Amino acid sequence: MFLFKKTTGLLLLSACFLFSCRKEGAELSPKEIQTQVDAIVKQKEEQLRKEAHEDLNRRLSIELKPKVDSILKRTAEPDTALPKMDTLHF
Repeated sequence: MFLFKKTTGLLLLSACFLFSCRKEGAELSPKEIQTQVDAIVKQKEEQLRKEAHEDLNRRLSIELKPKVDSILKRTAEPDTALPKMDTLHF
């Protein structure tokens, strides 16, 4: 009985896949395909730009302050050490 149910289920599933694959869609011209591709690319590009902008704003708030503080601290301290000079040997 179990084998019969399993075989029947497999046959019904196969028949559903077979009939669903028979339906053919309309052929698209290369221009229509390119139009669809352009629309998808434009949508993804806008999404990526938005995510990049949000990431930039988040990273600026995290990374910029310590860097600015470090630069300000460095410029506020006078450098009293003389630079090391290389001498020429004649």
